[in-house]
Amino acid sequence: MTATYTKAEWELLRVWMTRIEQSILTTAPNIYNSLKPIEWPPLPAPDPHVCMPAKPRTGRPRKVALPKEVASPSPVVETV
Repeated sequence: MTATYTKAEWELLRVWMTRIEQSILTTAPNIYNSLKPIEWPPLPAPDPHVCMPAKPRTGRPRKVALPKEVASPSPVVETV
Protein backbone atom coordinates (compact mmCIF):
# COMPACT_ATOMS: atom_id res chain seq x y z
CA MET A 1 0.00 0.00 0.00
CA THR A 2 2.83 2.41 0.80
CA ALA A 3 6.62 2.31 0.58
CA THR A 4 6.81 1.70 4.36
CA TYR A 5 3.92 -0.73 4.97
CA THR A 6 2.64 -3.78 3.17
CA LYS A 7 -1.06 -4.09 2.39
CA ALA A 8 -1.64 -6.34 5.42
CA GLU A 9 0.27 -3.99 7.75
CA TRP A 10 -1.61 -1.01 6.42
CA GLU A 11 -4.97 -2.69 7.16
CA LEU A 12 -3.82 -3.49 10.70
CA LEU A 13 -2.77 0.12 11.24
CA ARG A 14 -6.15 1.36 10.00
CA VAL A 15 -7.98 -1.01 12.35
CA TRP A 16 -5.82 0.06 15.30
CA MET A 17 -6.27 3.75 14.53
CA THR A 18 -10.03 3.27 14.26
CA ARG A 19 -10.11 1.60 17.67
CA ILE A 20 -7.98 4.36 19.19
CA GLU A 21 -10.19 7.08 17.69
CA GLN A 22 -13.34 5.38 18.97
CA SER A 23 -11.93 4.95 22.48
CA ILE A 24 -10.97 8.64 22.57
CA LEU A 25 -14.35 9.76 21.27
CA THR A 26 -16.29 7.62 23.75
CA THR A 27 -14.91 9.85 26.53
CA ALA A 28 -16.82 12.75 24.92
CA PRO A 29 -20.23 11.29 23.99
CA ASN A 30 -21.66 14.51 22.53
CA ILE A 31 -18.80 14.71 20.04
CA TYR A 32 -18.95 10.96 19.34
CA ASN A 33 -22.66 11.17 18.56
CA SER A 34 -22.14 14.08 16.19
CA LEU A 35 -19.32 12.35 14.26
CA LYS A 36 -20.45 8.70 14.23
CA PRO A 37 -21.95 7.03 11.16
CA ILE A 38 -25.74 6.77 11.10
CA GLU A 39 -25.62 2.97 11.44
CA TRP A 40 -23.87 3.10 14.84
CA PRO A 41 -26.03 3.50 17.95
CA PRO A 42 -25.64 6.79 19.81
CA LEU A 43 -24.00 6.89 23.22
CA PRO A 44 -25.98 8.25 26.16
CA ALA A 45 -24.77 11.80 26.60
CA PRO A 46 -25.39 14.55 29.12
CA ASP A 47 -26.95 17.79 28.04
CA PRO A 48 -24.46 20.17 26.45
CA HIS A 49 -22.67 22.40 28.92
CA VAL A 50 -24.15 25.84 29.44
CA CYS A 51 -22.02 28.49 31.12
CA MET A 52 -23.48 29.82 34.34
CA PRO A 53 -23.87 33.58 34.72
CA ALA A 54 -21.14 35.31 36.67
CA LYS A 55 -21.64 35.38 40.42
CA PRO A 56 -22.02 38.78 42.02
CA ARG A 57 -18.79 40.12 43.42
CA THR A 58 -18.19 40.00 47.12
CA GLY A 59 -16.05 42.45 48.99
CA ARG A 60 -15.32 45.97 47.88
CA PRO A 61 -18.01 47.38 45.58
CA ARG A 62 -17.12 48.41 42.09
CA LYS A 63 -16.42 51.99 41.27
CA VAL A 64 -19.21 53.34 39.12
CA ALA A 65 -19.41 56.66 37.42
CA LEU A 66 -21.87 58.81 39.29
CA PRO A 67 -24.17 60.87 37.13
CA LYS A 68 -22.98 64.45 36.98
CA GLU A 69 -25.32 66.87 38.63
CA VAL A 70 -26.71 69.38 36.26
CA ALA A 71 -25.70 72.69 37.76
CA SER A 72 -27.87 75.69 37.17
CA PRO A 73 -26.29 77.85 34.51
CA SER A 74 -24.37 80.68 36.02
CA PRO A 75 -25.11 84.11 34.66
CA VAL A 76 -22.81 84.98 31.80
CA VAL A 77 -21.16 88.33 32.24
CA GLU A 78 -20.07 89.98 29.06
CA THR A 79 -17.26 92.43 29.20
CA VAL A 80 -16.97 94.97 26.48
